[in-house]
Amino acid sequence: MYKLDPYSSSFTVKPATIIYELPSYHTEEVSNQEDPSTNSGISPVEDLKRKQLQLLDKLVAFQKSLTDFLGKKPAVNEHHAKLDKGNNKEDKSKNKNKQADVENPEFSPSTTFLNQRRQVNITTDQVSIFDYKQAKNQQNAFDLYCYESDKIWLGILAKIGKQRGVGILLNKDESDSYKKANVKVHFEAKEDISILLSGEPVAQGHIAVWKLLGTLLDLYSSHDSIVSLIADDWLIKAKLFISKKILLDTLSRELCGFLGRSDFLAAQNSIMLPDIILSSLFPRNIRLNNNVELWLNRIDSCISRL
Repeated sequence: MYKLDPYSSSFTVKPATIIYELPSYHTEEVSNQEDPSTNSGISPVEDLKRKQLQLLDKLVAFQKSLTDFLGKKPAVNEHHAKLDKGNNKEDKSKNKNKQADVENPEFSPSTTFLNQRRQVNITTDQVSIFDYKQAKNQQNAFDLYCYESDKIWLGILAKIGKQRGVGILLNKDESDSYKKANVKVHFEAKEDISILLSGEPVAQGHIAVWKLLGTLLDLYSSHDSIVSLIADDWLIKAKLFISKKILLDTLSRELCGFLGRSDFLAAQNSIMLPDIILSSLFPRNIRLNNNVELWLNRIDSCISRL
C-alpha cells in the first residue's frame, strides 16, 4: 500500500478537463421562470381568491347538470321495470328447462378412445375382442405371402376369422368356403410380405397387411379416425421391432407406461388389432413389466376361449 497525503483546507480541487465541458442549464431555467402574479401586478392572496371563485362556479354548474340528469333517470328505470316484469316469466321458464336438462340429461355415447362404443353392464364380459360389424361379404380369395416368423399372429387372427366368416388358411388342406373372404397363406415371401388379389398386389409390407386383415376381421377401421391413429402408432412400433430397430426392453417400457392408463392399446376394454399383433411378439417365458404381463394375461385368457 502507498500513503496519500491529505489536502489542506485551503486547497481547491479542480479536476482536469478531459474532453469538453457541458454547462448546466438548470440554474438558467429556474432564473427564467417568471411569476405570473408579479407580472400582472396581482398579489398572491388575491390570485388565490380568484381561483377559488372560479372553482365554486364550476361546482355549481356541475351540480345543476347532475340534478337534471338524475331527474330524468326515474322515468327510464320505470320503462325498464315494465320490460323486466315481462322478461321474468320467460327467464323462470328457461331456468326450469335448464334444471330439467341437468336432472335428466340426454345420453350421447362418446366415440373417443377412453369410452368405447359398446354398452358394458354387469353381465358383459369385460375382456372381449372388438367387432366393428361393418365389413360386407367380400367373397374374395386372397393370397398372403409371408414368413415362418409370422405364424404366431396369423394363428390368432385365424381363430378370430373362423367366428367372423373370414378364412385365414394356414394349411393347404383347409376348406375355403368362408362367407366373407378366404386368405390362403403361403410361407414363400421373397422380399416383404404381401397380399395378392387375382394375382395383383393389394397390400405390401407388414403394416399394410395387418390393416387389410384387420379390416376383413372387423378389428380395424380407417373411418374411426381417433382409434385408427392410435392403432397405426402401435403397428409402426411393432414393425420397428420386427425390423430389429428397437429392442424388446424399449418396446416393453413404452407399453408399460401406456397400459398404466388403459387396459388395452386401442380401446379401453376390448382387444383390437394392435393388441393381437404386439402380444404375439412377446415370449411368455421371460419376466416383463407388471402392466405388460397383466395385459398379456388378459389377451391370452380371451383367445383361449375362442
